[in-house]
Amino acid sequence: MKFKVVYQQLKKKTFKKQEAVFFDERDALNWEHYVRTLDNTRNIEIHPVFWYNEHERKTPLYLWV
Repeated sequence: MKFKVVYQQLKKKTFKKQEAVFFDERDALNWEHYVRTLDNTRNIEIHPVFWYNEHERKTPLYLWV
């Protein structure tokens, strides 16, 4: 499972959405801690990213029955 850290950072006069993806939960937590120490950041969240198999997605439903 991958983890995505999503936050908003001030760029010029507006807040821009930033994302960072990690394979390890500890790395995502360390990045979140680092982002919290920065100025001009807000709405920091960690989301799990679930993997899926590309072949399962492209296979028609009637082949699974």
